[in-house]
Amino acid sequence: PYMRYAEILLNYVEATIEVGDLKDPNLFTFWNAIRNRAGLNDIEDAYPEAMNDQDKLRDLIHRERRVELAFEDLRFADLYRWNEFENAQKRMQHDLSFYGFGAVTRGNLRGGQDLVWPIPQSEIVPIRCWNSIPSGNSGD
Repeated sequence: PYMRYAEILLNYVEATIEVGDLKDPNLFTFWNAIRNRAGLNDIEDAYPEAMNDQDKLRDLIHRERRVELAFEDLRFADLYRWNEFENAQKRMQHDLSFYGFGAVTRGNLRGGQDLVWPIPQSEIVPIRCWNSIPSGNSGD
């Protein structure tokens, strides 16, 4: 499977915000690269009030991922990771009852086991092999 470069940059930005490293020089450089490609202003110019506020930046990166990665089948993984899937599902059920149509016709969230995903075995095996691959660096 392939990953878009924009997704890699957004992952970096999101992780940097989550650990609270708002002074990381790459944070806004990477974020602005995505925005500028789309013809948008730098994030600092568009939302100056959010620059030193982790919660506001978190909300902005969530919105940025939603827009930038629309139709790439990543939304549900984001909602799970942000612990927002249950709220999103309730909103979708409300749409169904209000409009007569919607994405969800029944509640299928089973509980906590749906909010944490295990690392697939197919990913664990290659990770174990990393230690046996010679790095080519003898440490000298």
